[in-house]
Amino acid sequence: MYIDTGAMYRALTWLALEEGVDLGDEAALSRLARSAEISFGSTDEAGRQLVYCQGVDVTDAIRRSAVSVAVSGIAAIAGVREALVQTQRRLAENHHVVMDGRDIGTVVLPRAECKIYLTASLEERARRRKLELAGAEQGKGEGEIAEEIRRRDDADINRANSPLRQAEDSILIDTTALSFQEVVDQAIRLVEAVLEKEDAC
Repeated sequence: MYIDTGAMYRALTWLALEEGVDLGDEAALSRLARSAEISFGSTDEAGRQLVYCQGVDVTDAIRRSAVSVAVSGIAAIAGVREALVQTQRRLAENHHVVMDGRDIGTVVLPRAECKIYLTASLEERARRRKLELAGAEQGKGEGEIAEEIRRRDDADINRANSPLRQAEDSILIDTTALSFQEVVDQAIRLVEAVLEKEDAC
């Protein structure tokens, strides 16, 4: 089972915006995080995992600019992180999972069998996000998208709760010059090596 934890924070941000919750009200946002129903479905025709919030398909909505701008502030709230981290750990307890997020190897699942830290240049990430947005925000250039990504990285690296950092026991893969399939192939080889080591014990 694949779990994109970043999508969970984005879904919660979408819900807060939809319901008009004051984004400066940490208590209200923490309550919303505890009650929100966020789930994942199968992949769509484009290969994206579907994301649902309160039963609504928000796969496209959570990638829009308003969510991207607000998500780091909401994700930095201790009560929000506590609620969603508990949800993520429950999912990991009940399934074999591949979990994607900014604090998985350091906070959510510090004893994970295989940790991979994916990175890419800011320019390449902006190019990929532009393609991901497709027709949703055609007027936005790669420079503007790159600045949004840079600000989010800075906020996540410097937040007090579960900051973004590479786990010491993780393996770094720089994906800047790699295709999607090349990244997948490298990750699979790393997982297979871990499984072979466990079988040998």
